[in-house]
Amino acid sequence: MRVLVLNVGSSSLKGSVVDSTDSAAIAKAEVSLGVDATKQKGIERTVRSLLAKLEIAGVEAVGHRVVHGGTRFRSAVRIDERVLKGIEALADFAPLHNPVAAATIRVLDLLESSTDLRERLQTNTVYFRKQMGGLGFNLIPGEHPIIPVMLGDAPLAVNLAERVQAQGVYVVAFAFPVVPHGKARIRTQMSAAHSREQLDQVVQAFRSAGRDLAIIH
Repeated sequence: MRVLVLNVGSSSLKGSVVDSTDSAAIAKAEVSLGVDATKQKGIERTVRSLLAKLEIAGVEAVGHRVVHGGTRFRSAVRIDERVLKGIEALADFAPLHNPVAAATIRVLDLLESSTDLRERLQTNTVYFRKQMGGLGFNLIPGEHPIIPVMLGDAPLAVNLAERVQAQGVYVVAFAFPVVPHGKARIRTQMSAAHSREQLDQVVQAFRSAGRDLAIIH
C-alpha cells in the first residue's frame, strides 16, 4: 500500500510517498511555508504545491507527523475531529508546528474531495504519451505517469539521455543491472506541476536527439 507521509517543520512542509511493505520512499518533495501558513488559503497553496511535485497516484492512506502530542497522544492514532482539536489545543507547546500541522490536515481533507491535481496529472500523462508515441518512440503501454522510453541498447540509451540533457532536460538512462539485459531505457515521470510548454520542451528535446541518433525519423 502506498502511504503519503507529511511532515510539517518550522519553515517547510515535507512529503514522502512510501511503500508500507518495506517503508521504501517512492518519491520525496519539500516546499517552503508562506507567511500565511496557518491560514487556509496559504496552507492550501503550500499543500497543492507539494502534492504537485509528488507521485500521488495510487496513494491509499495519509500519515501526519505532529511535533507535540502532549500526554494524550504518545503513539500513532487515527485522526478524527476529537484528535484534531486535541492537536490544536496543544499549540502553545509547539507554536511553530502544531497549528500548521492541524491546518494541513484540515486542508488535505478538503482537497481529497477535489480531483484537480489528479485530472491535471492524467491530462499531462495522456498528452506526453501521445506526443512521444506519435514521434515513433517505443513506450511501455499503460496509463501510469511513470513513462519509460524503451531503447534496448544500453549505450544508445546513455547517448540519447546525454543529448536530451544537453538541451536543458534532465533525464537518466537505466541499464543492466538496474533493469534486465536488453531492456535499457530512459525513465520519464509526469507531474501535475508540469505546464504544457514544459512538456513540449521535453518532447522537442527527445525529437531532436532521437533524429540525430536515427532512433526516429
